[in-house]
Amino acid sequence: IDNNITGTQNALAIYADNYNVTGNYLASNIYGVLIKGNTICISNNQIQNNVDGILIFASSRNVITENYIANNDVALNMYTMPPTDVQIYDNNFINKPDATIVSTTSDQFSFGNGGTMPPLDNGTVGNYWSDYTTKYPNATEIENTNIGNTPYLIRFNPIVIDRFPLMAPVNIQKTTLASPSQTPTPSPNPSNFTVQSILITALIIAFATCIAVLVFRKKLL
Repeated sequence: IDNNITGTQNALAIYADNYNVTGNYLASNIYGVLIKGNTICISNNQIQNNVDGILIFASSRNVITENYIANNDVALNMYTMPPTDVQIYDNNFINKPDATIVSTTSDQFSFGNGGTMPPLDNGTVGNYWSDYTTKYPNATEIENTNIGNTPYLIRFNPIVIDRFPLMAPVNIQKTTLASPSQTPTPSPNPSNFTVQSILITALIIAFATCIAVLVFRKKLL
C-alpha cells in the first residue's frame, strides 16, 4: 500500500497467493507489477511509463480494477494464457501511439496462436480506452451507463476484446510521486542514541554520587 517505486526492474513482483496491491505509484520500471499467484487484487494504482505495465504468468482468480495504466510500452503482458476467471475492469488505459495493449506468449516466440482470449471485462463492465472514440467515432452510450455500444477490439491472433468499453474515464484517486523537496526526515542513527544514553547515565550516576558524598560528609560533621 502507498509505495512510490521508480527506476527498477520489478517494481512489485508477487510469487504468492492472496495479496492486495493498492494505492502505489509504479513508474519507469521494467515491470510495474509482476504476478505469478492466485487470488491477487491489483487496484487503485498508478502504473505508467514502464516497459510492461502488468506482467501475468499462469494465475487464477485475480482481479485488476480501478488502476490508471498509462504510456507503458506494453500495458498487459499475458505471458501465459490467462484463465477465464481473471477479471480486468474499471481501469483507465491511456495508450501512447503504437504501444502494445496486450502481449501474449505467442508474441514472445513469434508464432501464431489464434483463438480467443478471455475478454477484458467482468461480464457487465469493461475499461476506459483513451482511443475508443477515435477508433469508433459512431459509438454511443447505452442508456446513461457510460458503456459504449461498440465493443473495443484490442487485437487479433488471438482475439482480445472488451465487450463493455467505457465512454468516460473512471474516477480514480491516483497517487502522486513526492516532490524532491519533500524529502523524508532521516531516522536517527541508533549509534547516536547509544552514545547519548551512556552520557546521560554517566551524568545521573555522577550527580547521585555527589549527593551521596555530601550527605555522608554532613553526617560525619
